Amino acid sequence: MKKFAIFLISATLLICSVNLNAQTDGCQFRFVLGSPIGTGWAPGTGITVTVDSIEYGFVTLPWGTTSAEDTLQLPSGEVNFLWLSDISFSISRNYFEIYNSLDELIYTSPNTSALPELFFTYQNECPVGIRSYTSDFLLYPNPVSNELRITNYELPFTDVKIFDVLGKMQCFDFAQQPKAENTIVINVSNLPNGIYFVMITTEKGIVTKKIIKQ
Repeated sequence: MKKFAIFLISATLLICSVNLNAQTDGCQFRFVLGSPIGTGWAPGTGITVTVDSIEYGFVTLPWGTTSAEDTLQLPSGEVNFLWLSDISFSISRNYFEIYNSLDELIYTSPNTSALPELFFTYQNECPVGIRSYTSDFLLYPNPVSNELRITNYELPFTDVKIFDVLGKMQCFDFAQQPKAENTIVINVSNLPNGIYFVMITTEKGIVTKKIIKQ
């Protein structure tokens, strides 16, 4: 019979000014941005990038700028590129190219005046950064209202982080807890209802699981 100990993380969860993008090296994607008429992109216009439904960044060309380059660090997963703007995409105002971590051109903005919100999806296989693996993790109950239990029979936890769908980390004092246990209990009662992602780190790598707070 497998034996495991349980300890309680009782610290209150708070919103941290930390984005999931800052937690990993990932693979660098490069964006070449341009404005053919030299005006830049209208305020609020740009490209939002998510990986497995978690936002990693927003790329834009500042108003009054003719051209620029920007980069984002992205882990492995399904990358969605979304065009966000209060005005329609225009080939006279908006031009961009997207390059993957091998600096291969994977997308060029269309030569038309129509661009859907979700305009491109790319499967990123990142050889560096977050090491993902599968493991016999149990997260329960899910959906959860008060206490979330996480059990791993393979390796001790080295870290656990919780992020909302915008990539903002929810803080709790995991660093002060023992690191050699098979089960932890996290009080999530203070979290607003919604979808969250639990990033579990062990010596073997990182696993991300989705939970629903209700």
